[in-house]
Amino acid sequence: MSFQNEALIAQSLWGLSNIAGGTIQSRNNLFDLKIDHHILLLFKTRELKTYSSEILCNVAWLINNLIREPVKKFDKMRELMPVLLELLKECSTEGVVYACKALVTLSGYDDAVMFLGEYMKDERFRGTYKLLMTFSVQDNSPAL
Repeated sequence: MSFQNEALIAQSLWGLSNIAGGTIQSRNNLFDLKIDHHILLLFKTRELKTYSSEILCNVAWLINNLIREPVKKFDKMRELMPVLLELLKECSTEGVVYACKALVTLSGYDDAVMFLGEYMKDERFRGTYKLLMTFSVQDNSPAL
């Protein structure tokens, strides 16, 4: 897949996010197609900050939906933690919420608080962080 057309990338990620948010079988099918590899490839071809905020938010939403319980390929998704941390720096508020929720799910509450601590200096993030920490990890409904 070529990563040149921003609108196509955004819409593709949106569609994949909806599929991942569906049934367990749908998520497993995406894992069988190596979705984690394709997400990493997206950011190996271009710097994350060069993508639109819509693309970044959709990536955060996709990752968050991929790791909804129960997850068969949980360990493979941990490889995406660096992507999630980068998304925190570049995403809009909605994307930050999805990235935070995914980090909490992947790393556990205590580790997520440690990872997220450095982002507390960002005024935009401070309120989102406090709001997120009140959610149950099992609650995968949109936070906004």
